Amino acid sequence: MNEQITAHDETITNFEKAASGAKDGDVKGFANKYLSALRTHRQHATEVKTVTDAF
Repeated sequence: MNEQITAHDETITNFEKAASGAKDGDVKGFANKYLSALRTHRQHATEVKTVTDAF
């Protein structure tokens, strides 16, 4: 799960950069559209890790 969390962190960082700094409006829109889903998926991965680490 650590790899999943790290991958989500990297992707979120890249999408945040695109959302705030992209010159192309379509790129900004795409990044903004999917940021919340990425953050939710990262949270789910963290929750799974917490549960599986307990075993």
